[in-house]
Amino acid sequence: MIANAGYKNQQTVIGFAKWNNFYPINSTAKIFFVAVNFEEKTANIQPKKEETNNLLFTLNEARQKVKQIAILFKETKWANYFDDDIESLRFKVITEFINTNKTLQEIKREINIS
Repeated sequence: MIANAGYKNQQTVIGFAKWNNFYPINSTAKIFFVAVNFEEKTANIQPKKEETNNLLFTLNEARQKVKQIAILFKETKWANYFDDDIESLRFKVITEFINTNKTLQEIKREINIS
């Protein structure tokens, strides 16, 4: 859309999208994956666009994983029980968490044993 450059107080923006450009939000279908940016320490939910190697989740499962990942990035107390440095530990735990159906407790237990 091209805005009227001469009009300085333009506050209304109108856009257009076809219905097939929207992703269906089906709460029971596993059509979402979690994308993590370790530099910015963020995680967000992405819809499956094409064939992907990422593990797919329902919307509710993906939301829960994003919440738990945000806690892993924010807090450091959980890492006091491990010998590795916090950044490599976060990478191991979060990568395993988004690529398997294991719980955080299972992953932490396995890392603690090895």
